[in-house]
Amino acid sequence: MRMMDEPAYVKYLYAEISAITYFNHLDAPLRRLLARPDLHHRLINGSDYPIVGLNVVIQTGALQRDGFITADERQWLNEIYRKNPLLFDFAVKRTVRHPDTGEPFRPEAFLLPEHWPRATNP
Repeated sequence: MRMMDEPAYVKYLYAEISAITYFNHLDAPLRRLLARPDLHHRLINGSDYPIVGLNVVIQTGALQRDGFITADERQWLNEIYRKNPLLFDFAVKRTVRHPDTGEPFRPEAFLLPEHWPRATNP
């Protein structure tokens, strides 16, 4: 986090969030990132698939217990998991909110940064 706060690294340093919702990152690391919406445009969504297919890695019960999701959201996320674990991983990250402020990951965390080169079709 110290490096993310360094002005010299603003355009060069990014963080990848593939494992941020894993049970061993609850609750402090997830809470810390959700509390920093000023950094969300420098987060890169990723997936550790097929690890997300192991249902012990992302525990919706723990996410609900710690206030990151509601009971209804847990039910829907579990249904998505049964159909598509990779989609579930994405849906969890789009659903979690900071337990105190309600701040979710901003959409920029799921988009390619604006100044990165774009692929072009020949």
